[in-house]
Amino acid sequence: MTLREFLMRSALSVSNIQREDGSFPASDGGVYSITETPVRSTARWLEIFTNIYEAEEDEIFLERANLAADYLVSDESIPEGNTFYIRKTGKDHCDGLVGQASPIKSLARAGDTFNRPELLRTAKEVFSRIPFDTSLG
Repeated sequence: MTLREFLMRSALSVSNIQREDGSFPASDGGVYSITETPVRSTARWLEIFTNIYEAEEDEIFLERANLAADYLVSDESIPEGNTFYIRKTGKDHCDGLVGQASPIKSLARAGDTFNRPELLRTAKEVFSRIPFDTSLG
């Protein structure tokens, strides 16, 4: 089995657990067991669906990617027009720049691939809301 075949099989399989709102179940938060929201896992699957669609142009991946993207630009993912809501517990809900990177990257890629400028706009807007600490670089 090639890597492409493995990814396609995995993506088709996980399609069965994609929720009606386009999200995927949250991960367990890694080594710190922090309760996460579905944003990070949905962003990762959006990137996979986008990559597979670019290679195969299969409509099922287009559909699943667009559902995931719709969730990521929703008020649930970006409450109060702020940054992505990544975790429910911990010192903050955005998980710093690390938490924002995956949804920003996946939305930018999907926006280009699917000709959805609102996805690119959201990715840029969220990125611009992340404060830069000049003392840290």
